[in-house]
Amino acid sequence: MKSERDYAALRRELDEIVNGGEIEIADHAGAIAALASRNPHSIRHLPDPSKGPYNCFTHALGLIDSDRVQRILKRDADWYGFAGIKVGSQFMVRLIADKLLVEDAAGELTVYFLDVTPRHAGRVVGGRIQSKWGIGNLWDHEIWEVPASHGETAADLG
Repeated sequence: MKSERDYAALRRELDEIVNGGEIEIADHAGAIAALASRNPHSIRHLPDPSKGPYNCFTHALGLIDSDRVQRILKRDADWYGFAGIKVGSQFMVRLIADKLLVEDAAGELTVYFLDVTPRHAGRVVGGRIQSKWGIGNLWDHEIWEVPASHGETAADLG
């Protein structure tokens, strides 16, 4: 398996596409597919499973289908429908501190950290990760095929 270091150039370019502000969300899939000619990768765009607001943590924890969670998210969302989502870094910190999520080699989640703060999470499906990037799209990828801003370390949790 490649290390995070082997993916540095790809991760920087993914960050520019997803977070650089130059490329519309609707064009991310095409830009990431085109990126493969310069930086080979196996990233695949997935259909969006929800019309409601959700982030990477909500998706990874399997909460996007929860009517109760969706009512809270919609109540707290801004007019774009994405801000105010409460299932974020601090929520993940609490789950880990309370040992509701613990390191597990066969874990169902991969959580990415910057220092000790959870920055991103994805579901482990068939040895690959499925994760939502920001307010954008849902992707299927290898562990380090994520934007650089998603973190410097990763842990499988269950």
